[in-house]
Amino acid sequence: MAVIGAGGGVGIHLVQVTWLLGARVAGLNLTDEKLALIERRGAVAHDARDLGRLHAAFWSKGPPTVVIDFVCSPETLAWGAAALSRGGQLVAVTTTPDVQRVRPVISAVVDPSGIPSVHDQLRAGTLLGRGAVTWPTVG
Repeated sequence: MAVIGAGGGVGIHLVQVTWLLGARVAGLNLTDEKLALIERRGAVAHDARDLGRLHAAFWSKGPPTVVIDFVCSPETLAWGAAALSRGGQLVAVTTTPDVQRVRPVISAVVDPSGIPSVHDQLRAGTLLGRGAVTWPTVG
């Protein structure tokens, strides 16, 4: 699996979960700090500043079967499509110009004492969207 934008908030968690499940993960990002973070979380880090030099040859056991692109620029989408193995899947995770029309779904807002209740809803599959915790202000 290749993750483009692997050092971002969602990408770094995807890297960790897929690595923990046993996937071989390559994380692509632009900065040295994020590349180091990607490596600390179990993936092989690749510098994406020059996608023209980076191709599927970096896979020792063949090209990726899945490329997940959190950047979704024309360049990253083209690289992802070209890097895939035959029959592979390219997943584009991005926003649209109409992003303002997407509303968050938060069905439970609790103070810290309500966290167990939200966990119960998660386990039961009854939590709709997300749960949120409000923290008391100090002072």
